[in-house]
Amino acid sequence: MASLLHEIGKDAFEKTRDIEAGERVFCLITWFHTMADRVWSRGAWLLLKEELMDDGTNYKHYKHIEEKICKEGLPFLKEEAAKAPPEIGLYQDIQWAAGLVCDDCDPENIIELSAARYRENNFQGEDALLYYMLILGFLKIREEEWHSRSIEQFLLACLSCEAEERYHDYWERKYAPIIAAQMERTLHDAPVFWDEQWTFRTLLEEKILQAEHNMILRWLCDVELRDCETALKGLSPAARQKILSNLPGMWADMCAQDFVYMEPVSRDDLMEVLKKLLAIFEAVERMPEEE
Repeated sequence: MASLLHEIGKDAFEKTRDIEAGERVFCLITWFHTMADRVWSRGAWLLLKEELMDDGTNYKHYKHIEEKICKEGLPFLKEEAAKAPPEIGLYQDIQWAAGLVCDDCDPENIIELSAARYRENNFQGEDALLYYMLILGFLKIREEEWHSRSIEQFLLACLSCEAEERYHDYWERKYAPIIAAQMERTLHDAPVFWDEQWTFRTLLEEKILQAEHNMILRWLCDVELRDCETALKGLSPAARQKILSNLPGMWADMCAQDFVYMEPVSRDDLMEVLKKLLAIFEAVERMPEEE
């Protein structure tokens, strides 16, 4: 089956021999980089309570945990694939490939089906290279190679040294400033739907601001990631900063990113989530802390 994949690559490189890799290719690599981070981190969040060490930052039995994180994160892959940037194109092919991975299709079958689809669609020019690279990226994910840098370097190997340099310029120009601004916005944006009559929000914020590190982690262990992201929209900057400063780095970065890009939150949804999180906090307070 590796020969089939090789044939796709050989044909794609032949069709792009006289074409410089452009921003569609760079966008695809960037998307795989950020998407892998997000899906992997969502899987890791689901294992936060079970697997984090007492200091909240180190994993036990790392290889075993890494495998579990990959499996936990997989259901989010289709959700993230649906958000693929439109400038990449090949939207249906991205959804198709993500579906194969989520359905736990064997890598050899993925290669065989991908080769048949490549021949059927007769991809030309940059589309041929993009299709080959997206199949490589999803195969890497199927093989539980989720690390964003690993996927990025794997895909960059398809490009010339000159194109790789231009990719890094593209990243610094287009994405680095966005990433740098995410945490700043998360910490300082005003909360939505501020209502002084929402006493449950005031009480939740007081508990968050007064809680120690271990209490924050115990509480977050019982909070769903989506609820945490929603709550950040309605909490004060001080409460947001307290939560994020107590999270391991990748979860803090992920929540900051989602805060910036998540869809608007309705008043009713925010109210429901804040009440839910307050109830969880109070329940955790009543539980004895494990030795």
